[in-house]
Amino acid sequence: MQDAWDSFHDAMYIVAEEVLGFYGILLDHAQDIAVYLDEFTIQEHFLEEIPSDMLVVLIHDGGLALEVNTVEEFVAEAKAYKNSIKMAAHYLEHSLKHHQNWG
Repeated sequence: MQDAWDSFHDAMYIVAEEVLGFYGILLDHAQDIAVYLDEFTIQEHFLEEIPSDMLVVLIHDGGLALEVNTVEEFVAEAKAYKNSIKMAAHYLEHSLKHHQNWG
């Protein structure tokens, strides 16, 4: 039981695993603990481990609050944030190639 608890607390956000991967890891570790963790504990650890720029966007731009929104809402917004970053990078890359071809 202590190992599961330690694994939960040691879980870290890794960019390559993306938001859903990290959330899945937290849930897997939480299920291994004898007494299933409450949503607030899972949510709190999720928010402590995601990148600070993502957290700021979720709270400031997304209007989310720890006391009001569920962990699933934070995960959904975090996923949307990551997708928007990827989309912006794609368009910027396309735009730069387009301007290089014309310039």
